[in-house]
Order: sequence, then structure tokens, then C-alpha cells
Amino acid sequence: MTNDPTTNQEQTPATEPSSSMLNDLVNTLTNALNNVTGSSDNEEDASRSLSYIPRTDFGVLTGAKYVIPKWQEWGVKLEYTNPTEFAMLVDVFEVKLASGRSAKAERTPTVDRLKQLRAMIDQNIGKIKDLLSIDYNRKSAPSHYPSFGITKVGSTYTLPTGYDETVRALEVLLKGLDTYGYADHKYGRTFWLDIYNEYLNLSTKNRALTGSSSLYSGDKNVLKEQVTRVLRSLFLMIQANYPDTWPHVAREWGYLRERY
Repeated sequence: MTNDPTTNQEQTPATEPSSSMLNDLVNTLTNALNNVTGSSDNEEDASRSLSYIPRTDFGVLTGAKYVIPKWQEWGVKLEYTNPTEFAMLVDVFEVKLASGRSAKAERTPTVDRLKQLRAMIDQNIGKIKDLLSIDYNRKSAPSHYPSFGITKVGSTYTLPTGYDETVRALEVLLKGLDTYGYADHKYGRTFWLDIYNEYLNLSTKNRALTGSSSLYSGDKNVLKEQVTRVLRSLFLMIQANYPDTWPHVAREWGYLRERY
């Protein structure tokens, strides 16, 4: 008869680890992990150091202008760019910011005037509805509204909103005035033609300015990211070369958290 040695050996009872042993193990693993990945203090320092990198358009531009002469003086090398190329990039970024401010300043009065014209349309479209009510009675008048570009917007009948929709509706309205014999009325063709011409010109101008603004925003953001990347690279170089005194050196370079 064959005996199974695993069943005949004397079993030694397992020892439960004590609470203190477990705590010591946890502390050992935590310290080892901190040594590999960096302690919480180091993480806090890293987070704090990132706050030295500007985020706003003005902050990025200002920070870059401070950095350029210091970089030229220090002569440290980055593989993907140099102080001369960076200075040119910063100049382009500054011009782009200025053009964006100019476009925004030009667009604001255009939009304001379009809002005023829209208010005039809403206030005076009732004159057309009154003429139709007189000629076709109030109950039947709404059936003639489409001939004047009038549609239901919310709870009222007026011209549709939206720049392009308003322009098309005004064109329909002008044709309706001729068709219904209202062209010579006080609120006839002359009155509405003036509104149409100005609205058409301003809405076309606004579309062009909006397109320029969108293009500006895209270009500006690309340039901003390129400038920020260099600022970040140089900041890391400062930390690497001055591990003990980098906050002081960073301030000399213009990396000031309170500035941004």
C-alpha cells in the first residue's frame, strides 16, 4: 500500500501576520513607491512649478519677451529651435493678437447696428399686417403673410431670425409690396428697401469678420501653443541646471507666478 507523503507529514500551522507587521509592510511599500515615482512633496513642487508657465494670451506674450534676452545671454541649446527663431515666432504671435483685437473692435458696432435694424423690423412689420387686415379682414390676413416673408416666430408673426433668413425674407417682402400694391405706402417699398440694403451690407460684412475671427482664433491658438512649448522647455532646463535655486533663477528669467 502506497502512502501519500503529503498526508503523513506533520503540518505546521500558519502564523497570522500581526497588525504591526502589516503596517510596517505598507510603510515600506509606500516609501519604495515614493522613491520611484516621487514623493507627494515632489508632486506638489511639480504642480507649483507648472504655475510659473503663463496661460493667458497676454501672459504668454509677456513671458516670452522676458525670456528672449535671457536665453540669448545664457546660450542654452534646444534641439528644435533657437533664440532667433523664437523671437520671430513671438513677433508673429504678437501681430496675430493685435489683429484679433482689431477685428473684434470692428465687428462689435456692426453687430450692434444689426440688432437695431432687427428691432426696427419687429416694430414695423405690424404696419404690413395692419394693411392686410384692412384689405382682407383680420381673420384672413395671416394667409397672406407668406407673400411678405412673414412667419410665426415663437408666439408672434414676424420675419424669421438669423442674418441670412432675414435677408431672404426682406427680399420676399419687397416683392410682396409690389404685388399687393403697397409700394407707395408710407411703410412701403422705400421704407423697407432702406432697411434691406443696410441689413444686407452689414450682414455680409459681419460674415466676413466672423470668418476672419474664426481663422484668427485657430491661428492664434497654434502660435500660442508653440510659444508655450518653448517657455516650458526652457523652464525645465532651468530646473535641471539649478535644482536647488531654480525658483530664484526662474524669477530672473521672468517666470513670475504673480505676473499671470
